[in-house]
Amino acid sequence: MDVQYFWFVVIAIVAVTLWWFRDEVLRRLTSALKWLRSLTKELFEGTLSDSEGSNDPENDEQARWKKNRALYLKVIVLGYGVLIFLSAFVSPLDSGEEAWNLGYMLGIAVVLHIVMSIRSVNEQDLGAIIFFGRPLFPVRNGLVFVPLGVFKLSTDTRLVIQDELPADPEYIWRSVDGSGKDIPITADAIEQGFREPIRIPFTFSEAELEKTEATREQIEDTSASKVVQLEPGDPLNQRVTGEVSVIVRWRIDNYIKVLTGIGGVAKIRRQLADRTVRFLFEALPKKSAAEALREMEGTSDDLEKILKRMVSGLHTEGDEGEQHDDWGITLESASIKEIAFSHGLNEQIQKMAEAAAEGRALAEKSKGERTRLRCEGEGDAAAELARLKARTEGLSGMKDGLGIPAEVVVGSETARAITNNPGQKTLIVGTQGITDLIGVAAAVGEGIASDSKKNGEPSTETEEGGES
Repeated sequence: MDVQYFWFVVIAIVAVTLWWFRDEVLRRLTSALKWLRSLTKELFEGTLSDSEGSNDPENDEQARWKKNRALYLKVIVLGYGVLIFLSAFVSPLDSGEEAWNLGYMLGIAVVLHIVMSIRSVNEQDLGAIIFFGRPLFPVRNGLVFVPLGVFKLSTDTRLVIQDELPADPEYIWRSVDGSGKDIPITADAIEQGFREPIRIPFTFSEAELEKTEATREQIEDTSASKVVQLEPGDPLNQRVTGEVSVIVRWRIDNYIKVLTGIGGVAKIRRQLADRTVRFLFEALPKKSAAEALREMEGTSDDLEKILKRMVSGLHTEGDEGEQHDDWGITLESASIKEIAFSHGLNEQIQKMAEAAAEGRALAEKSKGERTRLRCEGEGDAAAELARLKARTEGLSGMKDGLGIPAEVVVGSETARAITNNPGQKTLIVGTQGITDLIGVAAAVGEGIASDSKKNGEPSTETEEGGES
């Protein structure tokens, strides 16, 4: 059959049919034009205007998603309907020697397009259908039909996201030149994910240094499990600069709000980081490093409260501030991980700790020596007391047993002591004078006799005996 004759017959049949059913065709054509107009309005003007919204944000959101799903189905039906119609009614086209069936080829292309439009959403991910950059509605886990070239599938994790600010330790930019000066971060390093550390200048703590006695307050560093001893003169009370690291944990609740309200996960991370850095520079420079370490937990609580207010849409500082749309996320926690200082400052702190330990050891040693001497003295005194007590009891027994005066007993004991030490000729006489001398005369005589025997001289008794 000639191609021109075929098309002439088809056009004639269509024209007669349209004329015969002109009223019905006109009515259906009017309905189709209205449908196309509404579809065009939905495509380019949105699906739900602000005036159509109710006082219930959740119901408004569900209504938007419902209309967006209808738009999604309309586009699919219209697009594939046109393609299927063309594939069914396009006639063969002679191309010289070979004949190509464009309708058959178009049908195969439609089938391939449908197969290639099948996507999947993992169990740990959230998904949403995007239509030319506009998020339409969320999708569930599993297989999802997303027509290639018209719609797009966007996914992000539904798990808790943990961000360490300013970056993970291996992506903190620390580079110095030959003279020890810091080298500014480069654009290439930023593209690779490197970030400069958050350096906070801490103030001078006069209150700590004015204390007359050492204040030994134990400060627990939860991130590094260290105990720092603070004393007057501690470098942590001076003007120093420290690098602060913060950990923020959050998760996505409403993926459509994340995409429409903020613009995606990357922008949320950037805004959280900017607000965190702003808070650190507002709060920490007013404190000394020692105070910042001591109050780290309270500072972390304040940071968490501010970030929670921000992601919930309350941008002002007070709880009665203007309420905006929330970000579609839940902030789990925000805390200061650590405050790191330079190597030189850490060495000074270590030396102070070592010196304090040596001082305490020396003090304990001195205390032990004093205790030893005191115990030895108390032992010697107890022994001497016991000896004197026993001697006193012996002298008292001598006096009572012999029936002699106490002076005679004391004199005899004194003479015996002089005899035991013949070289001692110094005598101390009591207040009774002559009485004491008479009491010790015998002892002196015995001492002289003992000396005479040692020197070979005749004693007085021998001379008197010779004369008689």
